[in-house]
Amino acid sequence: ALDGDLNPNAGPFAFELAHRPPDVRRNWTITRISGDYAQMSLKISFLETGIYEIPIIITDSGNLPMSNTSYLRIKVCQCDINGDCTDQQHIMAAGLGTGAIIAILLCIIILLILVLLFVVWMKRRDKERQAKQLLIDPEDDVRDNILKYDEEGGGEEDQDYDLSQLQQPDTIEPDAIKP
Repeated sequence: ALDGDLNPNAGPFAFELAHRPPDVRRNWTITRISGDYAQMSLKISFLETGIYEIPIIITDSGNLPMSNTSYLRIKVCQCDINGDCTDQQHIMAAGLGTGAIIAILLCIIILLILVLLFVVWMKRRDKERQAKQLLIDPEDDVRDNILKYDEEGGGEEDQDYDLSQLQQPDTIEPDAIKP
């Protein structure tokens, strides 16, 4: 405890547990260590896990003693070998509740349905495109700069030419050219 007054109106302090609620004095004990410090401990061997607010009356040693009630918050839990709290209620509270898990599962299911609908829509669109291509006559398939002539090469007439003359056009004889 700390008191802003000077001697003799400051410490040593007297520490006492409040009378209300009655289970405070039944479950807890307070022991003065020195003039300014006290130690809280359990009187009973087992106390339910939880957070307890213990009212403590602190009185200074002045001519007219002044007192104040302070509330000390104490967390009671099961501890492991290292003294770390292994309280399962707080661990479970930090996890996801049933509602959150259901909401996450619903979102995943909705997402999978949307992906499935998109795949079905793409497949149907591809089938419609292929069906449209089969319905169009190749002669009616007119494009901007591609024309279909349905003609093949000239046959034997194309093979009458001497290709070496095409590579040297200056040496072509006028009577070698066919009309």
